[in-house]
Amino acid sequence: MASRPFRTAANTRPVIRRRARQAPRGVRPVNVQWKVAYADFATAMMAFFMLLWLISSSEKVSLQGIADYFTPSVAAPPAGAAAEGDVAFASGGPEPISLAPSDKTRARADALLRDIRTAFAADPDLAPLADNVLLEPTAEGIHIQLTDTALRPMFAEGSAVPLAPRAFRAVAARIGSLPNRIAVEGHTDSTGEGDDWQLSARRAVAVRDILAAGGITADRFAAVTGRAASQPLLPDAPARPENRRITIILLDEPPALAPRAARRAVQAMPSQTGNIAP
Repeated sequence: MASRPFRTAANTRPVIRRRARQAPRGVRPVNVQWKVAYADFATAMMAFFMLLWLISSSEKVSLQGIADYFTPSVAAPPAGAAAEGDVAFASGGPEPISLAPSDKTRARADALLRDIRTAFAADPDLAPLADNVLLEPTAEGIHIQLTDTALRPMFAEGSAVPLAPRAFRAVAARIGSLPNRIAVEGHTDSTGEGDDWQLSARRAVAVRDILAAGGITADRFAAVTGRAASQPLLPDAPARPENRRITIILLDEPPALAPRAARRAVQAMPSQTGNIAP
């Protein structure tokens, strides 16, 4: 019979025994999974009601601007048909030119909108008017809309004197360094504030004067127009105050010659006799 080897401290291994803990009698294990599920449900409901509150408290024109931003603006035309807004040429001519705003124009419009709203938010007097500013990229350029709201009009009723001229000065400071030509349009609603054509034109001229005083040179102005109620911002609700607005358009074209340069160009033109005009 073989003898068992003698165990020393060097080759002895500890023996680990695991024993399950037993709950005391009369105590049931607590299941906390339902608490986690309930907390997730409560958080989701809180976020949902906050979303409903934000939607109900926002202006309709702001919601329309958000919807337009996420709505595709270019649809694929059917086979054999020209897309709407394209310039069609005779067969054998150049390719049609798309008039839809490019991604670059949209990016510039988004950056400009953020810049203008940041400037408004930095000024305590202009912060409430941040939602009155809308930007829309179009084929002709970027439309900067300064609209009325029920609580914050840009002009008094029937008046062409701006109630917040600092808002237009802030816009002038942001677009003054850009090379684009500018068109200013005045719009009214369908409620009738007198002669809407005269009123919208006088408001557009007043804004043009503020922009000129803000450093925008005369050669950059392409047009100053009164549209009356002919182009409502909300066609389904022509009486809404948001239709009363000033539109500043940054046209996709360089400025014209400055007055001095234009006079020099006219002086350098040859006359009909072949001599240089004096």
